[in-house]
Amino acid sequence: MSEIPRRQYLLHRLVIECKCVPGQQTSKLKYLCVKEIKAMAHWSQWFNLDDPGNGDGDFETLERIQEYQNVCPVSYHVTGAQCQFVGSNTTFDSSSAAQSAVDVLIQPCTVYGLICLNSMQPSNMCHDYRVRFMCQGQQQTPVDVTE
Repeated sequence: MSEIPRRQYLLHRLVIECKCVPGQQTSKLKYLCVKEIKAMAHWSQWFNLDDPGNGDGDFETLERIQEYQNVCPVSYHVTGAQCQFVGSNTTFDSSSAAQSAVDVLIQPCTVYGLICLNSMQPSNMCHDYRVRFMCQGQQQTPVDVTE
């Protein structure tokens, strides 16, 4: 049995790897390749399910959001997060100084979401936050390659 050829292509700075399987024989050898486009990523919509005035704090967690709807498409997974104060356009993540200067967060803005407890704040009230997630995946698309 002959080895199945593998090809790599550069498309818009993304590496596309083709796993080739012999196709129908014609005057030229044809392969049907499945290209895997790596680094397919996009931000989800913003989510704001909780209000710190209606309970113990603001709980904008991935687990809670996914109880209501999918954050990312099927076959994608969360690789990052950004948070904002509701009414602000300034975004932050777990490494940003912007978040630590305002509220004490039990769970900073990470791939798991954000948690702020009212009882840990000097004012006894968290700010209202919203969160969005970076969705990372691979797209597989068949393509004919003739050699």
